[in-house]
Amino acid sequence: MIKGWAGKRLRIDLSRGKIEHEHLSSDYLESWIGGRGFNVNVFSEETKADLDPYDPKTAFCLAVGPLTGTCAPCAAITSVASKSPMLATQTYATSSMGGHWGAELKFTGSDQIVIRGQAEHPTYIWIHDNDVELRDATDLWGKDTHQTTVLIQEELKDRTVQVLCIGPAGERLVRYASLVNAFHWDSGRLGLGAVMGSKNLKAVAVRGSRSASLHDPEHLAAVCKGLIHKIQGDSRTQALSFEGTLFVLREHQGQSPGGSFQDINSRYYRKNYFFSKQGCFACPIHCGRYTHVKSGPYDGIHFGGAHGESVRALGPEMGIARWDSILKMIQMCILYGLDPVSTGGTIAWAMRTFDKGLFREHETDDIPLHWGNAEGAVKLIEKIAKREGSGDTLAEGALRASEIVGRQSEELVAHVKGLELVGLKDMRMNSALHAAVSTGDWDNLKKVIGLSGDMRHEHNTRKKQGQSESGVNPPPNIDTIAHIVKRTEDVKCAADLAGVCSFPYARLPVLNPADLIEQLSAVADLGLDEEALINASEKVIADERRLAAREGVSRADEERFPMDRLLTGDSERAGCSHQEWRTMLSRYYALRDWESETGLPKNNSRMRETSEVLEISEV
Repeated sequence: MIKGWAGKRLRIDLSRGKIEHEHLSSDYLESWIGGRGFNVNVFSEETKADLDPYDPKTAFCLAVGPLTGTCAPCAAITSVASKSPMLATQTYATSSMGGHWGAELKFTGSDQIVIRGQAEHPTYIWIHDNDVELRDATDLWGKDTHQTTVLIQEELKDRTVQVLCIGPAGERLVRYASLVNAFHWDSGRLGLGAVMGSKNLKAVAVRGSRSASLHDPEHLAAVCKGLIHKIQGDSRTQALSFEGTLFVLREHQGQSPGGSFQDINSRYYRKNYFFSKQGCFACPIHCGRYTHVKSGPYDGIHFGGAHGESVRALGPEMGIARWDSILKMIQMCILYGLDPVSTGGTIAWAMRTFDKGLFREHETDDIPLHWGNAEGAVKLIEKIAKREGSGDTLAEGALRASEIVGRQSEELVAHVKGLELVGLKDMRMNSALHAAVSTGDWDNLKKVIGLSGDMRHEHNTRKKQGQSESGVNPPPNIDTIAHIVKRTEDVKCAADLAGVCSFPYARLPVLNPADLIEQLSAVADLGLDEEALINASEKVIADERRLAAREGVSRADEERFPMDRLLTGDSERAGCSHQEWRTMLSRYYALRDWESETGLPKNNSRMRETSEVLEISEV
């Protein structure tokens, strides 16, 4: 009997109403491990190049790992993958989503769902153990993510049902629409909510009665007890638990029409708007925040989901220093199913363009989009989600909107591969390189990429050796940055494969791959060492890169990173010349054994072996 995994892939064709259970072999499971591995394998083997993200043939994948749904700390991650309508080159895209949905999927007896086709009318999928139904969602179409979740739970007469859904933005194919589960945990920046909307798929509801199967439950419990103690005793995760991801907010100087940027920090939020912590399944950290606004024009709103990068994007990036307005906009993004970072980045571009006279008032529905206009930004978010008036243009994202507006407005777009760059003035060089080369969503934690293992020691040694008499340390050199980024990506991917949050492994590395291996051995009896686990990550990242290359992504896309907009001269935020940037890319490619001239994996024609399937049974 397979331990650790459910051992089953669920295939759903919405066009034909066909549902299949596909039982996976132990060799296949051990080869791809889970999550990101299962998803990239399906796309590598089964999806043709040049398919539009909205083509019914395009697959939409949801997958978990062997640790998901166990007592392993932070064992909550769902890997989401499809082709991104948001990226400039609409290629394969992968993202990680927390919350509680992934664990419940495991409890139904499935490791992955692969969805294709397009339903004739709005539909939601209901999975209860082995029973799978396609249900009419016509009455849910147009509802926000909160309403959708509650209405499905009421229809199924079970408040414990976990619902993953889209809001009106996904229905209207806003390019940066997101998925939401457990009311506010979202899928990031790649527009995968629009792919779901293109399939007329409103939600996937899951409820399982099974428990995760374990190879050695007693050993796992002992290991997890030690790891939780380690996480809770670390000063970095203590700060994350206390401040949430708002700890990434730095002090901003200056004034805006609504107040001082100096108030946009985690301390001010905690004093005035914090209500409680929230955590994903099996999380000992609880980095989520539940917010309550108790005064002002938005008095009484309360919601979960305020994150540091969302605050930055919908606040200082747009010249807005009013906490109540920022929090209202975050709530709107969650309810409409919009990525708040791209929402803020796109509106910020519109404001810069408006102030330069390139985006005119009659083109903005008579909203004066001056930098810092909080009321105008709130109005725009609703228009974007509904694709009304100027919102229809801005629903395309800043890059495509600039192509529509023209008048050289594209020169004001700061992006990498079509994703808006927020907080460039604060961005460290390792974060910039990670954003440029990432094969997936580089997410709202890009500014806190940690230094792990030997790389932290090497970085600290270089700082000591290079310290000047003034006490100012030089930035890490090119080789160190390339090593940091590769190592962090590899460890993050390993966490995605296992089905656990990457925060304590790659972002703030309290734990390490050896800890993952010990848990995987206890859960699934996987005979891995650290080299084998990292090799598995490298295999997945290389295949993700091959899929991107198949659609035309290359080194040239990463050389276009707007280096001239980064600050220079600060040891933590130093920019570099274009030549140094090109050299850094070459160093990174060499570490990955990718071609220096193209940035593509060597043996690019090679793709993974065909999925080994034991049997397929139709429901």
